[in-house]
Amino acid sequence: MRTFYPLAFDLLTKCACPRSLSGFAHVVAVTDRIPVAKKQGEVKQALKRAFKKNLGGRTYALFHHESRSDLNLQIADYFCWAIQRKWEGDDDRSYVLIEQAICGEGDPFEYDDQEYY
Repeated sequence: MRTFYPLAFDLLTKCACPRSLSGFAHVVAVTDRIPVAKKQGEVKQALKRAFKKNLGGRTYALFHHESRSDLNLQIADYFCWAIQRKWEGDDDRSYVLIEQAICGEGDPFEYDDQEYY
């Protein structure tokens, strides 16, 4: 049975990482701190499996910081929020400000009939 985290991380590392990691041998990945203790292990294992499968043998370091203390996580949250507003809220005002920095987007669940939430 597939779960949300493995699917999401597999899609992220398979689609986004190859384009942005060309020429790099080591990856540093930072996620928000995982607040629910029982989910921490599931999230970490899903990330590690996705990295092993899709990073082409690159080494990696995985860190979990609170997003309020990490500017890059705040930027990622803003990008996700702006894209979500465009797709679900029919509001592209924030998206228009960042669209030149977006490499690609799409619905990862377009052909998946399983409901995750």
